[in-house]
Amino acid sequence: MDKKTFAFIVAFFSFLIWGALVIYWHQLSSVNPLEVVAHRAIWSLVFTAILILVTKKAGEVIHILKNPRNILPLILSSILIAGNWGLFIWAVANDKIIESSMGNYITPLLNVAASAVIFKVVLNKYQKLSVLLAFAGVVYMIIVYGKVPYIAIFFAVTFCTYGIIKKLVPASALTGLFVETLIISVPSVIYVLYLISNGESAVLKGDALISFLLICGGIVTTLPLLGFSYSAKILHLSTLGILQYITPTIAFLLGVFVYHEYFSANMLITFILIWTGLIIYSTDGIFQLKKMKKGRIDN
Repeated sequence: MDKKTFAFIVAFFSFLIWGALVIYWHQLSSVNPLEVVAHRAIWSLVFTAILILVTKKAGEVIHILKNPRNILPLILSSILIAGNWGLFIWAVANDKIIESSMGNYITPLLNVAASAVIFKVVLNKYQKLSVLLAFAGVVYMIIVYGKVPYIAIFFAVTFCTYGIIKKLVPASALTGLFVETLIISVPSVIYVLYLISNGESAVLKGDALISFLLICGGIVTTLPLLGFSYSAKILHLSTLGILQYITPTIAFLLGVFVYHEYFSANMLITFILIWTGLIIYSTDGIFQLKKMKKGRIDN
């Protein structure tokens, strides 16, 4: 098996795991979402710390933390990832899986819009159309239901902002996650100790499965991220761009067919508008990549 094929398989399963995490977090629906997030941060810190020691990346961690300019971006990215984790876990427990998947679908298109507004990147007509279609889908939902899809928008905005901030800190995926969970773990440990002291922690209720899932939350958080990080160094961005839709698609299908969340014809129209935008965006991306390759060959 060649390196690219292996990287493709790793990326595929990384996105597959991310999508299937809906099932994992649904098993913890009886637990306070804040406690789940706290345990997720704590055990992610433990797992990433072990990997940092094994891969001898402690020097990289120290180098990043010694630079004062990295501190604020790291704190902001930690807050964003904690908020993202918390809302997703809450959404899974409160029959909002479909809406959360919408947020994941919108994210790539919001990234395109943000690059145009913040970094003054000039968009071609297909990129503009894809963004407008996603925007039209959200507006249609607001008009029909008279409410804003806050969860979807929150997911998209936090993911987009998180991606922008991460560009400011030169850290690998493992090192970045370690530092972020290190920051989040400070209030998380305090909160878990508070719950334990008041007899309110889920780990005190004697349910071995719940305790096991809370502890393993660190592993299921870290492994797909590392898989993605490895694949991103080998595969073309266009390939990763298409594979990333595996995650929200699995979540969407689980929400509709496994957990039987409410899904109307009007919601389908919203998703069709967003999906159409994504198809145009992805197709244009592939075309642009081929055009660039052809230009290099001609030169």
